[in-house]
Amino acid sequence: MIDRGDQFFLGVDGGGTKTDAVLTGSDGVVLAKAKAGGLSYRHNSMESVLEILSGLLETCSSLASIGTDMVTSICIGLPLYGEYESFDAVVSEKIAKRLGDRVIIVNDAEVAWAGSLSCRPGINVVAGTGMIAFGRDEKGNVGRAGGWSEHFSDEGSGYWLAVRGMGIFSKQSDGRLPRGPLYRLVKEKYNLCSDYDFIRVVEEKLLPNREKTAAFQFLIAEAAKMGDMTIPPLYEKAAEELSCAVVALKEKLDFFMDPIIASYSGGVFNVGEMILDPLKVNLSRYGIRLEAPIFTPAEGAAMMASCRLRERNGNERGI
Repeated sequence: MIDRGDQFFLGVDGGGTKTDAVLTGSDGVVLAKAKAGGLSYRHNSMESVLEILSGLLETCSSLASIGTDMVTSICIGLPLYGEYESFDAVVSEKIAKRLGDRVIIVNDAEVAWAGSLSCRPGINVVAGTGMIAFGRDEKGNVGRAGGWSEHFSDEGSGYWLAVRGMGIFSKQSDGRLPRGPLYRLVKEKYNLCSDYDFIRVVEEKLLPNREKTAAFQFLIAEAAKMGDMTIPPLYEKAAEELSCAVVALKEKLDFFMDPIIASYSGGVFNVGEMILDPLKVNLSRYGIRLEAPIFTPAEGAAMMASCRLRERNGNERGI
């Protein structure tokens, strides 16, 4: 039976194209989960972001059979947060007005770190629609690398892979690369009568929409599973780019652990060993050990909500 004195924490992992939320109790047990669209206020309206957040709070509270007012603390991992100071202030004000002063907002890379490493010192690299790495050393210093923009950066991300996968299709069509499963999958997916029809599909339907462009990576992953030998080198290059971001944080921060621990999160890693194996090898050269994530980013956000509440209460008591 729910007691009015119980504490509940909502953790939100807002990605560029999808958002996950979890509600936990004081013991950290997940009581409810919910999903929604992306929380990037660069790609969606602020009103859409606010509606999604309100909906996630209501859904999780309903599933746990509690009122929304019983959620003690909320931590939101928000894309782009910390990059535009003027926007941050406006976003914080609007979210606080909608959800109250119980809200903590951080960059989505930070909640990914909190979940994957259970808030321990180390580095986490996110490769979803976009890419970003976040690290925290034993002294509490934090840093990030990557995550600039899909238009000129985000190396190793789903968007980055998708655009290069489109290039592989063109090479397979020309004969510059041997034709593999990707060639057939693309022809079937987009009902191409002529291979050159793919130009129109890309320019008119895919590139104008970040989410649709990034989704092309699923065809790449499927082709890889079907044995397309032109795909593994692409994932090896992605692993190289991701490792560069992690190594940059190793140099930027002041770790004294040996080895330094790194983890990962994001849909790109769903291909498994094809990207994890080269990433692991690359990082090991720099004294960094890659470990599987402990919790999800949304669970990491709930952990941060709980930790920040304890810190705030401690400060109020002068501890």
